[in-house]
Amino acid sequence: MHEVSREHSANGTPAYEAVVLFGRDPHTGEYACLWLDNTGAGAFDPPGIGRGSVAGDSIPFLFRYTDTDRFHTTFVYNRAADSWQWHMDNDSAGVRRPFARVTLTRR
Repeated sequence: MHEVSREHSANGTPAYEAVVLFGRDPHTGEYACLWLDNTGAGAFDPPGIGRGSVAGDSIPFLFRYTDTDRFHTTFVYNRAADSWQWHMDNDSAGVRRPFARVTLTRR
């Protein structure tokens, strides 16, 4: 997945850009998600890798930053609309707060 913000920096480049890679372990069924974006210097650090398993029509990924700070990214499929909802939440010391809600549709 290639995510590019609509906002631009002073030099005209996107304010945020990410390339997100997904993979699935054929033995366990667990998914992995590698998030490569322009907000951090250590693109291959463990906090950039989330893991999750299918739960109904969703795939919840958990990214662990520290023992108490995490980020939840859940992709929820809407069969009726043939689209995905993308729920992102910050989690600090067990307190979960919404970060963003996005709808992904086909072009």
